[in-house]
Amino acid sequence: MIRALLPLGMANREKILRIYNLSVSSLQRKLKLEGNTFSNLVLEERMKLAEHYLKNSNLKLSDISDLLGYQEISHFSKAFKRWFGISPSHYVI
Repeated sequence: MIRALLPLGMANREKILRIYNLSVSSLQRKLKLEGNTFSNLVLEERMKLAEHYLKNSNLKLSDISDLLGYQEISHFSKAFKRWFGISPSHYVI
């Protein structure tokens, strides 16, 4: 669900809670059992989508950054580099 909502700018915890009819504590409990957090799930999906967009589209980095919900392309680039070890502009080359 997070992956579907990211490009729409709606991948936030409140939206997910409404869709799945969960309370905050229920979501946190389920994620804790999996050893995960909501923020980490969003980051994982952002990076999967970033990788997909870079490999399978002609989108500019600024467009990808916007689709993934980053306010600044520099924030996207830093997150991408932490995740993959290289900058997004060098990823597909």
